[in-house]
Amino acid sequence: MKLQDKPLFRIEDYPDSPEWFQKAMGNLNGFMEFLYSALNKNLDEININMSFYTFTATPSSDFPLKISNKVKMAPKAVLLCQREEAGVGAHSKITGATTIDWEFDGTNIVINSISGLTSDKKYSITILIF
Repeated sequence: MKLQDKPLFRIEDYPDSPEWFQKAMGNLNGFMEFLYSALNKNLDEININMSFYTFTATPSSDFPLKISNKVKMAPKAVLLCQREEAGVGAHSKITGATTIDWEFDGTNIVINSISGLTSDKKYSITILIF
């Protein structure tokens, strides 16, 4: 399946948007570019190189956190999919920009911090790595 135009969200289209929205658009554009490229090369969900990973962490004590890279190449993005307070079972409402500060050290994905979390609470966090 060949796609015609590359879909992008342009910040200029949302001139009065808050900073967190602009950051979210940047993350979404990165994902959309990856998806566009994959679909334009006739890839599907079976052969797209991505991995979900769930872990438990307390921001004040567990970062930086090393995660073994399960994808077949250096990761291009790490996206937050879900967070919930561990042991409570209730999803935490994400009320602002929640960003993941991460890097790839050649072997592991190192999560340095996740913004928007309460430092002394323990969370169950699911991320998507691709």
